[in-house]
Amino acid sequence: MENIIDNSLQEATEMVANYKEKHGSIDAKFNIELQLMYNSDKGENIEREMIDLLEIMQ
Repeated sequence: MENIIDNSLQEATEMVANYKEKHGSIDAKFNIELQLMYNSDKGENIEREMIDLLEIMQ
């Protein structure tokens, strides 16, 4: 499960660094792009996390 969370966090961290490098700071446009990135998997990340949690509980 940590791997799934780490992948999302790593992707977001890279997006922040790249955007800051190109634009100097974070703005509203970036916030929208970041939210779209999180929404793009249509809940698949949450589904994988729930499956991992259920497997741990067994």
